[in-house]
Parts: sequence; structure tokens; C-alpha cells
Amino acid sequence: MNIIDEADKFKKIFENIVRDGLKKAKIDINKGVSIDQFHEYPIYSGDFEKSKMPNFHTTFFSLFNDNIEYRDYSSLFRKYVTKEDKKIDIGKLDGIDEFILFIENNTKIKEMFCIRDSEFKYAFLYMFISEFIGKYIYTYGTRYNKSNYNKLIFPILNCLFSEQIKLNIIIPILLVQFDLNSYKLNETTKIIKMSDTIQLSRYKIGNSKGTFEKIVKGCATHALSLYEYTLQYPSNNYWNITDALSKYRAFPLFIINSFFIALFLETGIYNGYEQVIAIPKDWMLYIPDGNLVNMHGTTANMYPVYLENGTWNNAAPKINIEQLRRLKKIFNKIINCKNKQIEMAIDRLIRALVRDNQEDAFLDILIGIEILLTDNEKTEVTYKLSMRISFIMNKLSKDIDYRKVLKELYTYRSAIVHGNSNKHKLSHSQFLNKDCYSIALDIFSKILKAIILDDTLINSKYIPQEIDNMIINKFSK
Repeated sequence: MNIIDEADKFKKIFENIVRDGLKKAKIDINKGVSIDQFHEYPIYSGDFEKSKMPNFHTTFFSLFNDNIEYRDYSSLFRKYVTKEDKKIDIGKLDGIDEFILFIENNTKIKEMFCIRDSEFKYAFLYMFISEFIGKYIYTYGTRYNKSNYNKLIFPILNCLFSEQIKLNIIIPILLVQFDLNSYKLNETTKIIKMSDTIQLSRYKIGNSKGTFEKIVKGCATHALSLYEYTLQYPSNNYWNITDALSKYRAFPLFIINSFFIALFLETGIYNGYEQVIAIPKDWMLYIPDGNLVNMHGTTANMYPVYLENGTWNNAAPKINIEQLRRLKKIFNKIINCKNKQIEMAIDRLIRALVRDNQEDAFLDILIGIEILLTDNEKTEVTYKLSMRISFIMNKLSKDIDYRKVLKELYTYRSAIVHGNSNKHKLSHSQFLNKDCYSIALDIFSKILKAIILDDTLINSKYIPQEIDNMIINKFSK
């Protein structure tokens, strides 16, 4: 039997179970049988007044309000029914024996439903059946309609019998406002305004540990959206796929981080992201509660920790269309370049921006500058750095003697590395009357942006040498 025939047989056998389940559920509902509510279903609480960011909570404290919006109709069904609970016995639904036999004879599908010899051999299968019928009732009521059944079963058949998944990836952008519903960055990447359904569905993604972290997670109106990622899975194992989609490192992090760095380089804003989320297209096995969307993902915590200090009570910065156009240019230059130095420098900048410890962040920044402007040089490193930094920075702003600036920065660096008791005093530049961290961050971000926007530099295999050539050409004229 080929895959198409197997899928069709699964669909027809399961259809009998669903029809009988709907019939029995209708009788119980008409009798007024008690129906449970979804456990901790996400609820929109309104916006924070100044930031205009959304706030969420769950139904945890309103489980007994019998709100029809949160009714879990799968609770009408159970296996191993007792006289006390009076549930519909899944094991007695029409077609159940034929359905189990079909699955037992298909090794891959048997693995999908975790069927092994144990006391609860068919536990996942029974859960699947009850959740499917419950979802049908929630969406369409108890009257059977073949078209409605086909809509609901299609993504499940894809999961069980197809060999690839198409995904959309969304990364909620924390505490930043946009005056638009959609902005195209390139053919596969957009900034989108998240719908109410997406907002509620993402609330349970990841493992936010504390109250403030949960609040920060909700504080996003828009998301970076990456379209049409295709994941091949010849092993056809649902559990392997969902496990992979729950791993931070499984996501295209260079593209994601390049966007947030482009946003920072253009606007000076880095509020980062708390979640990475994959939304499979027409692919699922276990059905989400109510109107929620099938999502997979995890916590990223790629944001500065100070966001948890009540920043949602302040006005959120707003990005205008001109900034977006410039951001778009920077973003596309980064992701289309083949320069490993740029990639490594962006990684260091991201690390610095999310670090809780400013000394560690300062060290990351200096390493990032060295990645861009040195090339395994053994002698006069500080001198060459100061020359290259001066050349780029003085093209952007007024003349500053960066030899003196760099000397102070590296004195502070040495104090951190060697545990100098005077490091706090040395953390402030006497020459610029400013803290060394802010000076270093300003230098790093301006140099990185200048290199990205210069076609010669961003595509060069030897950026330091290219800058040296520019310096020589300047003074030879």
C-alpha cells in the first residue's frame, strides 16, 4: 500500500470514530453534562497605558466560570471509564478496533502514537482521539460535516504521511512600536503586526521563569517573520521534529540576530527578543486548545535584563518608515555578505548587549573591534588599531585623538582581566569624560555600521589591510 492509499484509509477509518463520538457528545451536552475548561488558557488583559504593549494572564483563577470560550470538549471522553465520572468511553466508539489494528500494522504511525507494551499502551492514541473530537465540537459543533472533517484532518495526515514540513518563523520584537501592519525586508522576511490569535497562542511558548519575565514576553506588538522554511524529515518521527523545534539553536540565528543588530545600528535600540517560534503550515498531530495556533519554539532570553525593571510602564520607542528603509539596507547587506569577520563581530555585539555584567560586555566589545580591525598581527596592535579606528571614526564625526582613547580603554581592559583594585576608577575616561563601556560601544557600533555600508570593506577578505590601503591612499594624494 502506497502513502496516499495509507493516508486515505486512515482518514476513512478515523471518520467513523469521529461521527460516533459527535453523536454521543451531542446527547451528553443536551443532558447538561459538566464540561471542563482548558487549563490556563491565555487571556488578553489589555495594554499598558504608556508603552501600549499587551499584557496577558491565564484562566487559572477562573476555571469555574463556565465560559463557553474556554470549554474543553475533549473532557467528555475518557478511556477506563468509571461509574462515577460517566464519560464517553473511547474504547467503545464505532470503528475503534479497526483503527487500532490499522495503526498496529504501520510501524511509523505506531511510533508516532508511542504505542508500546505497557499498562497505558494506547494512552497517546486515546488522547489524540478525544482532542480531535473536542476540537471539532469547539470549532463546528456536534453536527458532522464532511468538509469540516477534511479541514481538521488535513494537517494531521500531512504530519503522519508527508516527508516535509513548511514552517513560518516569528520572533516577537520586544518593546518597540511600528506604525504599520507589515513591512517587507526581502522576499522571505517581513516585519508583521501579530494578530490576536498569534499573540494568545505564543503565551505558552517557552519557559518564562518569573513574573517580570512573563510580562516582558508579552510586550511585543510586531514580530520578525521568516517565511517558507522547509524541513525534511525522512524518519517521519513527530517527536524528533517537535524536539528539534523546541531548541534555540535549531533556528536561523544569524538571520534573526542580524535583524536586531541592524535595528540597533540604525536606531540605537536593542530590546531584543524573548522567544523563537515556529508555526508549521498544515502540519500537526496534537491539537492546540480552543482557537490557538499550532506553534513550537522556546525561550531565547536575548534581551537586556533591565527590561524587567518595569520598562513596560514607560513609552516604547517608535520606528518610523525612514528608519525602516535604512534598517532594511543594513540587514540585507549583512545577510548577503560572505564575510566571517562580520558574522563573528555581530555575535560579539549581541553578547555584549544582552550581558548582565558590564565588565564582561566591555570585553566582548573590544574583542569585536579586534575581530574587525586586526588580522593576527604580532606587533604594534594598539597603534594599528588606533590608526584604523581614527580613520573610520573621523570620517563620521569631529577629530578625536583615538590613540589616547584606546590607551584608556586597554588600560581598563587590563585592570578587568588582572583584577586590578583600581578598575572602577579606570572605568571612566578622563580624556572624553565618559565611561569606557559607552565609548567602546559607540566605537564598535559606528565602525561595524561603516564597514557594512561600504561595499569594498564588507566584501573584503582582509578588512584591516583594506583600511590600511585607504589610509595610504588618503595621505599619498
